[in-house]
Amino acid sequence: MVIPFELDILERGHEYQKWVIDSVKPFLGKRILEAGAGIGNMSRWLPAGERLIITETETQLVPVLEDTIRKSFGNSKAVSVRQLDLASDWASALASENPDTIVSFNVMEHIVDDARALSDFARLLRSSHAQGPRRIITFAPAHGWAFGSMDRAYGHSRRYTLGGFRKLAAASAPGFSFEGRYFNLFGLPGWLLMSFVLRKQALGLASVLAFENACPRIRHIDDFLHQKLHIPFGQSILTVLTLK
Repeated sequence: MVIPFELDILERGHEYQKWVIDSVKPFLGKRILEAGAGIGNMSRWLPAGERLIITETETQLVPVLEDTIRKSFGNSKAVSVRQLDLASDWASALASENPDTIVSFNVMEHIVDDARALSDFARLLRSSHAQGPRRIITFAPAHGWAFGSMDRAYGHSRRYTLGGFRKLAAASAPGFSFEGRYFNLFGLPGWLLMSFVLRKQALGLASVLAFENACPRIRHIDDFLHQKLHIPFGQSILTVLTLK
């Protein structure tokens, strides 16, 4: 089976993945639903807590995802994998799980009707009986002007700005507060080079490993630039919507 979007190559990006997870960890609850897990590259770093439901739309990826989760969590009864079509009425089927967190990593840009998806996330959390804060956490590509050959090759419908996502959230998830920041300033020039100068259709293993080696040195600088100085540029956005 051919794994799409270089997910098998991106599997090697452990340092980058842990950086992303460390960035969202303060907002994660105890009953987490991950939407669009792919082959589990990010899922394996999530805390199991009381409940961890890992979902994927593409049927052919589910066996690979299940294998990743089995290797990462063993036979934990708190963790399960489900095939889930985000274009269907999926929220009703998961209402009994009572999640307090819905998280997605590089998923929203693939969804044609992202407003509906965000609205469904909000509806599920509003109906949840989970204790504590209820949050939607989104990690997605940043800046429409950075949309290039790589985005087209990866099947992206768009890239986001914080302002644009705030407006989307206000319309699709009313009653949720918004906070967000940009992420990975250092990766943005490389993305622009690959997409607009070299016109690449894929990152390739060499690029993934090169950035993987740089991650431990740049992540703390990048966190300072975005969390303290609020630099309005980055390769990605990280947003958190919290039910008021």
